Amino acid sequence: ILILHTQSPIIFLELVYYLQLKNALLESILISTENAWSVVRNLRSFINKGITPERALVNIEENMKVVVNIFQHELKKDIELDMHIASGLKVLGFDIKLFQVWSNLFKNSLEAMEGQEVKKITINGYTSEQNIVIEFSNNGPKIAEENIQKIFRKFYSTKRSKSGTGLGLSIVKNVLDDHRAKINVSSSDEQTTFKIIFQKPENM
Repeated sequence: ILILHTQSPIIFLELVYYLQLKNALLESILISTENAWSVVRNLRSFINKGITPERALVNIEENMKVVVNIFQHELKKDIELDMHIASGLKVLGFDIKLFQVWSNLFKNSLEAMEGQEVKKITINGYTSEQNIVIEFSNNGPKIAEENIQKIFRKFYSTKRSKSGTGLGLSIVKNVLDDHRAKINVSSSDEQTTFKIIFQKPENM
């Protein structure tokens, strides 16, 4: 009724459009702010647990859950997470550095699956003989064999047209070297898996 009585219905409709756009932007900002605070809360909680610069036993499940909480917003949107880590699984290392490994692998997986309709991240943690194994998988596109040999190099990135810096997997490799752990990559049309192998701590 108001549109029919206004002198310029087109101007009125444009005004309504811009008001709706403004509300959408405000809602987006509020969501982003909430997500940022969620990240800050999780990091603060992680820090307050008493992270140490010294090598110590790190509970893999607890360490990984902090990362999962930080990426909760992305996971809620359209990503299926399947995580199975053996209870009480621990490695000897630096909790903050391992947190950095899982964060970079999460980020790498999200970028790899970008644009896909179905997105899935699978995380498995288990013991095998004298080792502790963490498998971090995503169903992104296959990594070419020639690229698998290069992805851990500093500044090398397969995302040349995007925002990839080529540092994420390089950092992963450096941290794992510091933990005397190995990382292997296998990739097919169905799934790419980063398999990390730690030495089992003594008395475990």
